[in-house]
Amino acid sequence: MMKRICLTAVLLIMAAAAFGMDFNVDARTDISYVSYIKNGSYVYMFSYPSPEVISAYEKLRLKAKEQIDQVKFDFDGWLKAYPGITSVDFTIDSAYFSFENGPFVFYAGKQRIKWGTGYFWNPVDSLQPATMDIYRPTEDLEGIYAIRAEMSNDIITPSLIITPKTGAVSQDIYRDLDAAVQLYKLLGTCDVFVNYIYDSSSQSAGLAISWDMGIFVLNAQAALKEFREVSPGVKALKGIDVTTEGLVKLAGKSFKAGFCAGLSKTITDSLLVVAEYYRNNSGFTNSDFGAYINADHYPVGFNKKDYFAYVVSYTWMEKFAISLTGLHGLDDGTSFIFPSISYVENPSYDIQLSLLQNLSAKGLREGYSSIPIYNTVELRLNAYF
Repeated sequence: MMKRICLTAVLLIMAAAAFGMDFNVDARTDISYVSYIKNGSYVYMFSYPSPEVISAYEKLRLKAKEQIDQVKFDFDGWLKAYPGITSVDFTIDSAYFSFENGPFVFYAGKQRIKWGTGYFWNPVDSLQPATMDIYRPTEDLEGIYAIRAEMSNDIITPSLIITPKTGAVSQDIYRDLDAAVQLYKLLGTCDVFVNYIYDSSSQSAGLAISWDMGIFVLNAQAALKEFREVSPGVKALKGIDVTTEGLVKLAGKSFKAGFCAGLSKTITDSLLVVAEYYRNNSGFTNSDFGAYINADHYPVGFNKKDYFAYVVSYTWMEKFAISLTGLHGLDDGTSFIFPSISYVENPSYDIQLSLLQNLSAKGLREGYSSIPIYNTVELRLNAYF
């Protein structure tokens, strides 16, 4: 398997070198040991086959860039292989061209667009896939296929995005496209973003700020997303009844609100602190969640209303990096902590040991009924070329 993944990586590197691109390669070996909670959620998620207690993978990431005059090309993709599995996972997070002419910039291709100001959550961003690992929210951010145009000026900077709807084919081309616009303005030390997303089935609008207040940086955002109520027939079929509290009525349509606010502070060059609260009005109440569980439905992941998260990271002697991430569901006492320690010998490689610990008590809690994991111990070896 490693011969196959290495051969593919070599071919990609040779292709990048042949075109004279600047590129680098990251290699990772990841080994995890997982302790599961054998409850109803476990049976629902892993009835067959049973999950492996010990898992591992090898991952190679290639990043390549090239610029010719006013045109730039950016590529970021990775390969992942698992022991005993003949196939290889392959994902391109971004592969796009950009053209710059003075204040005007045009992008085309698969790209990850900076949208929202949150560290853990971005409720204004309904355009792109959410991060797959909330404990490492800056890792593996897959982009979307889009064309994007920006025009910077002293008054306001508009950005227009058009992206195809996944799998959509209709006679009216506009129904196969989603569109979004964002307006940006710097007011003193405060970055202000106003955005709007439209597709043929729903709409959303949001406001986000990032304000450097000296003592700390305040990041806040609020979003409204069009809400489509589940029909009574579907409710009866599923044996559930989800409440519609918190709806906002605008122009005869119903919207659900989401809000996020956080503080971040780089206290020294070695110490960073981030804390963030998220309110998701589209999430389950405790009674809604209980109705799902009692009807033998097990929502996976984090789907309730109120969450608080934080991260504290410290670098000691430029060799050791220690961090603690916490995620807490305020509705029902769900609680996870994620401590990790890294050792950096030189810029070419590092090693990281981490623990994901579920502190949630038994009962109708999201951390117990939706995420049937007691803890996960993980060892990572990273090399950079």
